[in-house]
Amino acid sequence: KTGVDRQDTSLFVGFGGVPNGQQYVATSVMEQSGFGAEVAAPVVRDIFLGLANNQLVQAPPNGFPLDE
Repeated sequence: KTGVDRQDTSLFVGFGGVPNGQQYVATSVMEQSGFGAEVAAPVVRDIFLGLANNQLVQAPPNGFPLDE
């Protein structure tokens, strides 16, 4: 043992449609954060809720925030 307390990596993948008819896949990977159903699944749920309610902000193509 190294004395380092390690937790499981949490992984969850969800797929489905939203009311506007579009189909999506959302993935959440959270290292050393615990069990997938407890940690990563709520993140994917929130992504789908944001899509369904048209409340997500689209990131710019390079993935970095826009300087405004």
